[in-house]
Amino acid sequence: MLSNVIVFVSLFLGIVTGRQTIAVAVSENVASVRILVDNELVHEMHGQPWRISHDFGPELTTRELTAIALNEAGREIGRAVQQLNVPRARVEAEVLLEEWVGGSPTMARLLWHSAEALEPQRASVTLDAVPLEVSDFDRIELPALDPDELHFLTAEIVFPDRNVATAEVVFGGAYGASVQTELTAVPLMVRKHRVRSVEATRGWLRHTNGTELTIVAVEEGPGEVAIVREDEAMMALARIDISMRQTADFGYKLLRLDRGDRLRFVSTKPS
Repeated sequence: MLSNVIVFVSLFLGIVTGRQTIAVAVSENVASVRILVDNELVHEMHGQPWRISHDFGPELTTRELTAIALNEAGREIGRAVQQLNVPRARVEAEVLLEEWVGGSPTMARLLWHSAEALEPQRASVTLDAVPLEVSDFDRIELPALDPDELHFLTAEIVFPDRNVATAEVVFGGAYGASVQTELTAVPLMVRKHRVRSVEATRGWLRHTNGTELTIVAVEEGPGEVAIVREDEAMMALARIDISMRQTADFGYKLLRLDRGDRLRFVSTKPS
């Protein structure tokens, strides 16, 4: 299944109620897209602009939004899922693989969203740990690839105030096409100097059996504080979180957090 043939253009990072626009971006082999809310089919799109309007109602409640991509034969070839009205990062990013030739993509597109309407300052993309030129977020040219080999593409988009959004995708080899993936993050404290490259971390991490662990990306992000509370208190806490973000110079300093740090409220209710 080609997980990265469809991604959400509309990423809902804040509170979602009432009528909202749902937009997706798809690869050329997608013929139609089904939109589901809490596993219930609510819309079906059959071409450009891949955008519909949906009324989520007046209630502030947790929902699951799913977009399913179908080919000409009506077979599912990919899907994208996002949770609504739950604590999420201030910025998020997606990678869309496009213009597939011989089982491999030849182009990649970066998409992003910011809860505070921040504009990206720069982006870096690596393919199999080799940097790619990024002059246009919409068209990042990929080199000729062997579809029988496993490939790893990672993208990092930097916003103001040290906000960073990352996205990763693995494709080819045993995966056949592509799957979305998330790296296993390991927090490290570097006392003497900043680490800005993967090469500088060689040999830092090892398995218990002594095997060196492969580090594929280094990110210096803001701090994140998670407060776990009972579910019935979540809506009030979510409003406090949004209010504090809007007055970050005052509210977050009361908690002794830097401006770029994140405060997140986590529900105890299973998803």
